[in-house]
Amino acid sequence: MLNQSGRSHCGGCPLARTSTLPVSDRKTVIEHLKRRVHRFVEDRKWGKYHNPKDLAAAIAIEASELLDLFKWRNDTSTRRAMEDSDFREAVSDELADVLIYCLTFADTFGIDVSNSVIKKIDKNSVKYPVSRYKGKIRSE
Repeated sequence: MLNQSGRSHCGGCPLARTSTLPVSDRKTVIEHLKRRVHRFVEDRKWGKYHNPKDLAAAIAIEASELLDLFKWRNDTSTRRAMEDSDFREAVSDELADVLIYCLTFADTFGIDVSNSVIKKIDKNSVKYPVSRYKGKIRSE
């Protein structure tokens, strides 16, 4: 998001600009990613198309494109495929598309991603206690 002077609110956030920098999960702040995506959308004037239904549909569509890469493969084959650099790049691209739409949704509707993730993990910790689910997917 930009302030009235047209500068990013994130105090020199390197990702708010259009430059491509080497980044990593270790050093990247989610808010910086949201602002980079926001700028991308804003520059193209695409915000007018962003409503909850269409953004949710876009997330689902991109997730299905990620899933499609693994179609008809068994577990061994998928793990082996992930070692291939071209396949891994295709997976990375589709995962990025999913995340970009998720960040767009969060930015558009004011959802704090970090808070949402932590709250959901806390809810799941109650729903799936370690004492009943450790090492298994169903309670027995």
